[in-house]
Amino acid sequence: MTKIYIDPGHGGKDPGALGYNSIGAQVQEKNIVLPLSQFTRRCLIGKGYNVMISRNEDKYVTLMERVNEANNWGADAFLCVHSNARQSGFVQGFEVETYWMKPNEREYARQIHNHFINGMEIGYLGILQIVDRGLKTENFCVLRETKMISALIEVGFVTDIDDVGWLADEMHQRMIGRILCEAMDKYLNPNE
Repeated sequence: MTKIYIDPGHGGKDPGALGYNSIGAQVQEKNIVLPLSQFTRRCLIGKGYNVMISRNEDKYVTLMERVNEANNWGADAFLCVHSNARQSGFVQGFEVETYWMKPNEREYARQIHNHFINGMEIGYLGILQIVDRGLKTENFCVLRETKMISALIEVGFVTDIDDVGWLADEMHQRMIGRILCEAMDKYLNPNE
C-alpha cells in the first residue's frame, strides 16, 4: 500500500502568514492549511492509500520532526500544504505555486500543480480566476531532507481578502482538499 505523508504547514506557536477576512478578523495560515490537509487525507484514505499527517490539531511540530517522521515511516510521497503571503502589492486571482528540489521530484510537482489548477478551474466553473505562479525549485528543509518524492504547494494568499473568503470556508476547503487528493492520486496511480 502506498504511503503518503501530508504536512499542513505551521501550527501551535507558529501561526504562519497572517491575513484578515472581510469583517476584519485575523486569519492565520495554520488554521487554513490544517482543514485543507485533513480533507486531503480523508480523500486519499478513501482511495486506499495509507496516509499520515504531521499534525491533526493546532500544535507546533518542528520541520525536522516532520521530516524524520516521514522518513522513519517510509513514506512514498510527501506533500506540504501552505497558503502564501504578500507583504505589499496587489494580488489578483487565486494564485498557486508549487515547489520541488530534487531532480526526480519535478514531474511529481508538475503533475500535482497542473492537476490542481485544472481541478480548481473546473470546480469553480470560471467564477474564481486562477493565476498560475508556476513551478519553482527551492531549498526548503521539508524538500531537502525528505527521502521520498516531495512537493510544497502554496494554495492562494492568506493575505488576500478574497482568497481568505474561499480558503476559510468549509465547503471550499473540502473541494480544495478533494482536488489535492485527486492530483496526488493521478500521479501515484496513473492507470486508474
